[in-house]
Amino acid sequence: MGGSSSVNGLVYNRCNSKDYDSWANFTGDPIWRFDSVVDAFRAIESYHGFYEDTAGPNHGTTGELYIGKLEYTPGVDIFLGAVEEQGIPVGDLNSGTFPYGFGKVRHCKVSLIMYIMMDINTNKEQC
Repeated sequence: MGGSSSVNGLVYNRCNSKDYDSWANFTGDPIWRFDSVVDAFRAIESYHGFYEDTAGPNHGTTGELYIGKLEYTPGVDIFLGAVEEQGIPVGDLNSGTFPYGFGKVRHCKVSLIMYIMMDINTNKEQC
């Protein structure tokens, strides 16, 4: 609870799918492969980000972690247009199918403090 959420706005990013596969190879544990962890992402997400219309199968829509759009992003569209002009891809970097590039920032709106308070009050052990 160091206050970093007030600085970073609870930005929501996943690693590139190849990173997960590399971890699986490094550890020798296939549970780290992207095709294994993506189920967990889908289960927790309620995705309503900038790429909602083209989100594809790697985003969830019924989880408790609301993933939404940052409404105030001055200059982002201009920057992304310039990046595209240079041939750099722009899209949903959290999709698992987008290898590199730039995309609009997503953030989550779930209060972790509320969950911690809930757990203390109900004495439920959470992982």
